[in-house]
Amino acid sequence: ENPVFADFTDELAAEPGVTETSDAVTVTGIETSVTASVSGDGLPEIQVNEEAWVAAGGTVTVTNNDTIRVRLTSGSFGETRTATADVNGVTQDFAVTTRAADTTPDAFTIAAVTDAAPSSSSQSSTTVNGIEAAATVTIAGDGSPEFSTDAGVTWVDAIGSGSVENGGVILVRLTSSPDFSTERTATLTVGGVPATFSVTTAAQDTTPDAFAFATTLAVGG
Repeated sequence: ENPVFADFTDELAAEPGVTETSDAVTVTGIETSVTASVSGDGLPEIQVNEEAWVAAGGTVTVTNNDTIRVRLTSGSFGETRTATADVNGVTQDFAVTTRAADTTPDAFTIAAVTDAAPSSSSQSSTTVNGIEAAATVTIAGDGSPEFSTDAGVTWVDAIGSGSVENGGVILVRLTSSPDFSTERTATLTVGGVPATFSVTTAAQDTTPDAFAFATTLAVGG
């Protein structure tokens, strides 16, 4: 007996952790009933003529012109899992590849700092949302900018990079200009999405403290 049946159509962009079922293929080329089974990843199962599903380790009976399907549970982001149907020694695969994780965050903002003292370190923060896996973090700009993803325990400058998970808080800081009324900016980029951190120094104080002239009384000679 030499069963003939087509290869299953692979799934290339499955959601993670869901049951994916193959298309049904018809088995021909056999004159008597034969046994079939399934093996592979993701708790695979096989079905004949839309009857009960049978897990790996069990067998089903297939006759000429029966249809078979297989199914499995998809893996984590970017993972491929394969179920192999075996009909009397003839095999075909059903491969399920889970889509890549979304690491592009929602748009975010970083609160600006104003009235900073000249040549001082100024800090702000932002929260990252909308990603399914860790996203890359970098920073560039004026004032030797740095960022931290661990609440300020470690800081990364413009030469390095880091990563942040969904819901993570990023601290940013830079050194303000030595001049009064001057802005410095840095760009924090998370998963390809940029946001600007702005620090402006205070205006120069040109108002003196209150003062008074001493009164001099003229004394006649």
